[in-house]
Amino acid sequence: MHLARLLSRFSENGCTTVVLGKEACNFVREASASCSAHLVYEHGAAVWELLKGRTLAGVAALDRVYTRNLDWGAIFRDPYQPLFVDVGSGNGLFILKMAQLYEHLNFLGLEINKKLVDRSLACIQEMELMNG
Repeated sequence: MHLARLLSRFSENGCTTVVLGKEACNFVREASASCSAHLVYEHGAAVWELLKGRTLAGVAALDRVYTRNLDWGAIFRDPYQPLFVDVGSGNGLFILKMAQLYEHLNFLGLEINKKLVDRSLACIQEMELMNG
């Protein structure tokens, strides 16, 4: 309970809190009155695998696909802003929301499912994001 109250206080002071994992998300939802102030994602298993130093299948596949240098100036309005990379970005909802919240950062989602990539790109154009 103390942790949930602490997270709520951070959120009230303008800090964005991200909660990963089903049990952690359930705990925060039950204990926090201002759950909407948190970004809550139940499926965080890939994050833990990456932190353990394991090579994720999606990362290995992307390494094989993106073998050339990219023109970052053609992708981002300001290519010198810090870059946040979401590996296995799926439907892109997380990274799109982050790009809306943090215009001073650049966001790059890497996904091997072409349908999901196409949907995310359409959303980026519709939302007129210049940092994602």
